[in-house]
Amino acid sequence: MKFPSRHLLAGIFLGISLLLLLAFNLNRPRILVLHSASNESRWVKDVNVGIRRTLATQLLPVTVEWDYMDEDKRTDTALQTAEAHRAIARLDPDILIAVDDEANAQVARHYVNRERPRIVFVSIDQSPSFYGYEGLPNITGIAERLPLTAVRDVLPILPGNTAQRIAAIAVNNPTGQAELSQVRGFNWSPHRLVASKAVATFTDWQTFVNNRAMDTDILLVLSYSGLKLSDSDNSGFADGKLIASWVESQAAPIPIGLHVAYVADGGGLAFAPPPTVFGEQAMAMALKWVENKASPQTTPPTWSEHFDVAVRAGPLNHRGIKLLPIYIEAARLGRRYYP
Repeated sequence: MKFPSRHLLAGIFLGISLLLLLAFNLNRPRILVLHSASNESRWVKDVNVGIRRTLATQLLPVTVEWDYMDEDKRTDTALQTAEAHRAIARLDPDILIAVDDEANAQVARHYVNRERPRIVFVSIDQSPSFYGYEGLPNITGIAERLPLTAVRDVLPILPGNTAQRIAAIAVNNPTGQAELSQVRGFNWSPHRLVASKAVATFTDWQTFVNNRAMDTDILLVLSYSGLKLSDSDNSGFADGKLIASWVESQAAPIPIGLHVAYVADGGGLAFAPPPTVFGEQAMAMALKWVENKASPQTTPPTWSEHFDVAVRAGPLNHRGIKLLPIYIEAARLGRRYYP
């Protein structure tokens, strides 16, 4: 029985189509998003919302994959770094989007002098020059500037002295250290920074906060993702809700968070860099490189001037704090208001 020629032609056409589709997919520009924290982190989830929002508005054919270093869940830095390098070697991305200081300090900076991947750094608290990023045509990104001016502006309406005494605490990792550097270098006048520290454990966190009962009016709560419960090797990590609830119930100074996660975890007030905006802008930068396949001109790193306001009414009411309506409305508009 003869095989109909039309079936043969259809099979050949289908085979060629599949080969062309495979070749197309293999040649699509590849983007790897490398997060410092795990996919359970509130910050990471919000950054990814922004990334996907930008991807949804464009028609460029790209392959995007995500990798997570899990610095908020694991303490083996060498293993985290090795796994991230293996992910890069496997995908061989055209562009690496490295989110937060850990991903840049441990991984992305080692690709500075290579032809690929191009690097888009996101939300680094250190200056781009710290990682050797400035002035290179294959590197751009968005550095994070904590909204310390917004914090300073709100201090006069809070209970306490006209010149408030400020303390700051963070987890002892690259992000926390870089955030503290910004806090220490900021002009707080007429207020003053009286104490600041990066700690490794929740026990040390509690000690620092308790010691500030008599000399501090305002407590700045910086990054705490990856804070261990204690010095014990198997102690595990302190949950964000545990940290925020303890600070609100036990801290004598008025706490102000510098990440929206602080309020989401139960805190009363935060002024924070906007993770969703960071994600949108970072992917837009990456796609601009995809669109302009020729070697790009040097794209200067940028600083984000945007910030979110987050408010939870319960803890503020408990401390007798009444914010101006503009802060409440800003939190509502950003969907960061909790009754």
